[in-house]
Amino acid sequence: MLQLADIQTVIDGTATPADPLLRRLQSVVQGLSTKSQAPGWADLTVLVRQCLERYRLAAQGVDHAQASLNVPAIPPWPSPEQWDRSGLLGVESADGRSLRIVLRSWRPGWLSEEELSAIGEACAAKPCNEKLEQIPSDALVAEVTGHKHAASRGQQHAIRTLFLSPTGSVLLFLLPTGAGKSLVFQFAALHASATAGTVVVVVPTVALARDQEARYRGMATESATSEPLAFHSGLSMTACRAFSRGLASGTLPIVFLSPEAALGSQLRALIDAASLGRISALVIDEAHTVAQWGDDFRPVFQSLGGLRDVLQEAVPTGHAFRTVLLTATMTAETYEVLNTVFCRGANGLAKQPLVVADLWARPEPRYIISNCEGETIERAVAVKADRLTEALYHLPRPLLLYTTKRADAADWADRMATLGFNRVRRVVGGDMSSPAGEAVLRDWQTGKVDVIVATSAFGLGVDHSEVRSVVHACVPETIDRWYQEVGRGGRDGAASVAMMIATQLDLALADDMGHEAIAKSETAFERWQAMRHDQRTQRVGDEGLLAVPLSARRAAITIDSERNQSWNFRVLNMMARAGMIRIAPPPLLAPES
Repeated sequence: MLQLADIQTVIDGTATPADPLLRRLQSVVQGLSTKSQAPGWADLTVLVRQCLERYRLAAQGVDHAQASLNVPAIPPWPSPEQWDRSGLLGVESADGRSLRIVLRSWRPGWLSEEELSAIGEACAAKPCNEKLEQIPSDALVAEVTGHKHAASRGQQHAIRTLFLSPTGSVLLFLLPTGAGKSLVFQFAALHASATAGTVVVVVPTVALARDQEARYRGMATESATSEPLAFHSGLSMTACRAFSRGLASGTLPIVFLSPEAALGSQLRALIDAASLGRISALVIDEAHTVAQWGDDFRPVFQSLGGLRDVLQEAVPTGHAFRTVLLTATMTAETYEVLNTVFCRGANGLAKQPLVVADLWARPEPRYIISNCEGETIERAVAVKADRLTEALYHLPRPLLLYTTKRADAADWADRMATLGFNRVRRVVGGDMSSPAGEAVLRDWQTGKVDVIVATSAFGLGVDHSEVRSVVHACVPETIDRWYQEVGRGGRDGAASVAMMIATQLDLALADDMGHEAIAKSETAFERWQAMRHDQRTQRVGDEGLLAVPLSARRAAITIDSERNQSWNFRVLNMMARAGMIRIAPPPLLAPES
């Protein structure tokens, strides 16, 4: 249990704590003396309040007035007015050089007692032990992985299905966050014999590829290879060549790569491995992204079905590989898209995937929805801004703040700087492969950043176990997006708070985005004609393929944009779903150099 003395020693700089929250506080206290990238005053006050609140809730019979600390009263330490904004009373000493900080009750009128209790449970990191029963692992899984218990029934059934299903099968595993999806493909690689070939795992971000490589190496201690298993821009030229050679020959047990790499620089190596019968499984992690649209639209995801078809066509007879689609979220539309993209081959005949679904509500998130109203739209927006600002001064860290629009993410990141927060980073788009993105992710995972302001793409597969608050300054367009994002809190098995603060404007935007946008037949035909206008034909084997530009514009469109390209690809996908065309990987349409 957190003690007052423990918190005081961190404030005084006389201890190196083991508790993650105290280590985060220590990082801020030590940062006060730095001249560059120093924490803001609010970074400190919020964490001190969180520590005191956790102490108060854990210690029976302790009221707010008894949760207090001594802190310096001179800059760069906060002023009494600044402590007050985070719900702490600062009483100045007689000599004016120290303050007695006392925890105050926070009871805003827009939150109920039940909702405040939910925030308290997240602040206290209350364990949620009721999640799942202990499930003994199958004997082979325990022997190969070292895991004596399965993370969930769904994980157990998914591994059995992968192990026993016919080669060439398409498997769809729908497992909630925390149900152990990664072990499915880890087991496939660990159990495979030296002649079985490579498990190819396509992940949505380079950051996730690197994270999965580290996790696999942590398990495969006896059979670990020194060659790289994840392809990313940080590899040297020598390492890149070693990766491509190992992939092409099928000698690596498992590889992790982004869709862009799979359909780009590593496509030839994948085809070579397939032609040798050296691909044992093709895994698409976070497979629901194939059906996603919006600001972070990446057409390459929808080409993964074509990649599968090309690789299956290249394999020798009797060496077909299994295709595994992993996701924690699914709608009827997503299922239809995945079924079309991955189960309709060159003959145009649709098959159904083998499905394992283990659906249960995670116990960690405590849900709070605040509907902001006013006499006018402007007043409602102002109420939302006030409530969100108040929440940012009181909710426990680490905290994720989600918006739908990139402009809103930029606005709130800038606004937080004016509110006294410096340990904040803004992320738009899901891939963190750039040096700057990797630095943000590293600082987030090591506790040097307390808040991430992001659009919906951030967080796929990012396993930060200590997130205590997930706040939406928007209304997600689908319940699946919301559940996926709030599920990024409480992965350590302790309570987290999931707060949505929104207006009718946010609801209207979500409603507009949530309805499946279907082009009128005349408009869709105009888009198809525009794409066909600049087509070029190339023969690949016995098949004629058309390369059509997504940047093509029908007559009513004056400029190209991501939205225009998204609509063009949606038309192509609708045609594919109708059996009119088949989508192949774009790189195959370019002549070999």
